[in-house]
Amino acid sequence: MAKKTDIINEYEAAAVALRHLYSVCSAIPI
Repeated sequence: MAKKTDIINEYEAAAVALRHLYSVCSAIPI
């Protein structure tokens, strides 16, 4: 079973990746 800190780190890494992906997508006109 994963430690609580590991779960938090995974969530934060996913949130950062999503924000980066969103900023890249919004910067590229489709």
